[in-house]
Amino acid sequence: MKNIYLSFCMILFIELFGGMIAYGEENKSKSHTSLWSSVWDEKVNDVAFKKVGATLETPYTIQELVDILNTTLFLGIEVVSQKTETLKIRINKSEDMTQHMGSSGARTCLGIITFTLTENLRVKKVDMDFDFGSHASPGVYSRADFVQAF
Repeated sequence: MKNIYLSFCMILFIELFGGMIAYGEENKSKSHTSLWSSVWDEKVNDVAFKKVGATLETPYTIQELVDILNTTLFLGIEVVSQKTETLKIRINKSEDMTQHMGSSGARTCLGIITFTLTENLRVKKVDMDFDFGSHASPGVYSRADFVQAF
């Protein structure tokens, strides 16, 4: 009876230990939630950007970053091309951003898109193509355009 009990305890331990390892590996995997968030910075009286996602050993691919943005912002972003360090994207559903969020909301979207896509080490600037609106204009953006984030 004692041997059966020990065997049961060993099996339970192995299952629990294996589950903890799997849980740890799962938590190291890439997230499909926002990597960047906006916060109000009272020092500069403007929106600033804060990293909320974990830094990974394996960087995100450009397509993974686009998928994250499409999951969180619902703007229909697609990659058009990449030349050197500039990634050209098209925002297919830009009307909410350009017409209905106000200037701060549009600027926040542009900043989150820029910060997220520049998580990929090959991307330093994002050339955004979308329909011009009252609150946002297409163009090339880099993290430097949102300097209060630092």
